Amino acid sequence: GGLILDAEQLAERFPTRSADRLFLIEADEDVRAQVSALLSDALRDFGFQTASTLEILARYLRVENTYLAIFLALGGLGLLLGVPGVGILLFRHVLARRRELALLHALGWRRRDLYRLVAMEHSLLVAFGVGIGALSALLALVPALGSHLSRQPLQSALVLLFGVLSVGVLGVLTATRVALRGRLNDALSEEP
Repeated sequence: GGLILDAEQLAERFPTRSADRLFLIEADEDVRAQVSALLSDALRDFGFQTASTLEILARYLRVENTYLAIFLALGGLGLLLGVPGVGILLFRHVLARRRELALLHALGWRRRDLYRLVAMEHSLLVAFGVGIGALSALLALVPALGSHLSRQPLQSALVLLFGVLSVGVLGVLTATRVALRGRLNDALSEEP
């Protein structure tokens, strides 16, 4: 929010600047309020304002939290757009493999085993994708984990991670069920 320089250094490098804009005042905690009130009253005509270091840092944290909320909203929008896309992609992939699955069915595989095979394959892909995303998110959360507010971002990230994984696996199961319904043997007679 600002650059703090020694007044002599500032005057040497920027001689046209004549007024100080910020004073750092150190005072004991028991007299801090009296010093602040005295300086504010005495220098009121010059626009003098006092603020504690904690107030200034709280302003920076509000700005940072606003940015984080914006990125969380954009990330949630991306998830809303991405999850149906993953479901459609999985559905198309299973439909493209329908002849292969019909051959396995003709060779004696039960429909339940085919369902399990396809669901496991795609669930592993979803879990792998979510795992890579979780590692990236963890790298982004490392600075927040060191602060005293570390519980909230970590809990939010874990809830979001569980939600994405749950919706992804649910999408896999639904896409697999829809793609494998009907008569599989008819897929053997279809033209490739």
